[in-house]
Amino acid sequence: MNTLDNSRAELERFFASLGAVRSPDTVDALPVAMVGEGPSSVGQVEERPVRLAKDAARVVGRTLLSADSYEAAMSACFFEPAVALRFRRGRSVVQVLVCFRCGELVFEEPGGRALSGRMKLGSGRAPLLAAAKKAFPDHQEIQALKE
Repeated sequence: MNTLDNSRAELERFFASLGAVRSPDTVDALPVAMVGEGPSSVGQVEERPVRLAKDAARVVGRTLLSADSYEAAMSACFFEPAVALRFRRGRSVVQVLVCFRCGELVFEEPGGRALSGRMKLGSGRAPLLAAAKKAFPDHQEIQALKE
């Protein structure tokens, strides 16, 4: 599942399957640290969750579930997520790793099982970055990112 290979209808069917994102009980933002060097580096979610306020959680969820938030494009950067957004509804958990440098994200289960390929953000980048900056006011790298 990615914005290059899928039609709008396919994206919307995928988004409809993400009940935890559509109507979460809680939404947490977690920092992601890159472990390793170069192409072999991987993002490791740090278990230091910051609970998003309900209004911020609604904006983030709507942004992620809108096909209009994405572009049919690719980035040539290394995927280096800075933030994980974790949506929980009952026992269902969906995590979204977001790389603000290249503007791509991946939907996954906690533990790393991918639910999607890399998806390129368009207009969806700004609201996700605003939520990350609010969640991590002391995180210098996130605060330094341009809107």
